[in-house]
Amino acid sequence: MDGGIIKSSQNVPILTKSLLKFEGKNYTLIIPGGIGVRELVKNEIFLNHLKLISTNAEYILTICTGSILLSKTGLLNNKRATTNKRVFTWTREFPDVIWVNKARWINDGNIYTSSGVSAGIDMTLGFISDLL
Repeated sequence: MDGGIIKSSQNVPILTKSLLKFEGKNYTLIIPGGIGVRELVKNEIFLNHLKLISTNAEYILTICTGSILLSKTGLLNNKRATTNKRVFTWTREFPDVIWVNKARWINDGNIYTSSGVSAGIDMTLGFISDLL
């Protein structure tokens, strides 16, 4: 939420911006998944800001359970999407999303969702192909 340097589980540092101060339009938003989603999906302040920055994005790409976070904002309602197969039962909490279990990745309008990390690479290559 506050931004700063975040380290991956492989200890790779990434400089992030504060979600509360994020501004802009027509950007590509990438929403990763992972273990942190279990807490963030309950955080209304985070979800409200995620919805705001998602509505200003030209494209949204989710990886793994990042699609669960986006579905919590309502922006995946009536759209086709996928998520990590190990937690696919979680999708029952979001019946307004058209969940596709047998997909590595899905594109519906300006939103791309993938089922996991490796599938996220495939999705990203598909996204780049669509752009170019």
